[in-house]
Amino acid sequence: MKLTTRRLATAVATSVAGLLLAFLPSVAHAEESSDVSDVWLTAQDVRVTSGACRNAKLKMTHNGGYLERIAAEVEIWKGSRFMGETFDFLYESSDALAVEYQWCPYEGLGRFRAGPSDVEWSYTVETSYWDPFLEMWETETDYREGDLRDYSKASFWIKQDSRLSRPTGRTTGRVRTLSTKLTHYNVEASRWKALRKASVKLQRRASNGRGQWKTIKTVRTSFAGRATAKVKSAKSSQYRFVYGGSGTTWSRTSATVRR
Repeated sequence: MKLTTRRLATAVATSVAGLLLAFLPSVAHAEESSDVSDVWLTAQDVRVTSGACRNAKLKMTHNGGYLERIAAEVEIWKGSRFMGETFDFLYESSDALAVEYQWCPYEGLGRFRAGPSDVEWSYTVETSYWDPFLEMWETETDYREGDLRDYSKASFWIKQDSRLSRPTGRTTGRVRTLSTKLTHYNVEASRWKALRKASVKLQRRASNGRGQWKTIKTVRTSFAGRATAKVKSAKSSQYRFVYGGSGTTWSRTSATVRR
């Protein structure tokens, strides 16, 4: 009698468990995947130091989580001029999509814009559920894919790099004369050249390195790219030159010297 009671209790418990499992929510194996409804573009600026073509690097972040595949074509513009488009893809990852645009010197310098973009994506969702009739777990696979036209944009600058030589100088009494040379990589000439008639600032701070830098004089470079400034001071200080850059050339700060 006791044995029969135990078997009956076990059978009832098994049936109840099966019914409960049948009504439990399904378990998704790809909980972190979802349809891509938005993307964000970021871009890195480019410093030109040679006549070679180079890649402008961009990044596309999305809200789709883990995807089996994401691919994107990103339009590149310079003002109202269409420069072309990129095509990049990534498999089985939730990472941002790395996008590269190959720039060559003949395309010119200045501000470029990335976007709009055409994006395609796909992922698979596996859903497990308990089948009370077969008394076993079953799995359903749902393959999902889609595409969207995204209008987010990111801008980046492509400019010639610049250099400021370490300041040199001399002291005569209380007068300190400091000099530096400003050069830039000239894309048209395909070599480094002196940057003429450019505005360069001479800055100063305390000799111990404390306090803020203050601009004490602004001078223009010569035909040879040389900038020279004279200042009067009764005590030693730290000095540096600063070039603010332009729409086609990057800014640059020289090394710091003590005079």
